Amino acid sequence: MPRGRLGARVQYQSSFAGDHDRAHVESATLQPFIIHNLPKGWYLRSTATWTFDK
Repeated sequence: MPRGRLGARVQYQSSFAGDHDRAHVESATLQPFIIHNLPKGWYLRSTATWTFDK
């Protein structure tokens, strides 16, 4: 079994349809995570969600 896992989930959204008089909208989300496996099936996990708007 691996000792742990390190990774991230990235999501980007951009408006592309709708009325032309509306503002263009962009949004990005980054969710880093780290998981550390312990004996007997236990684990430690840490995550966060960061959101960026333009």
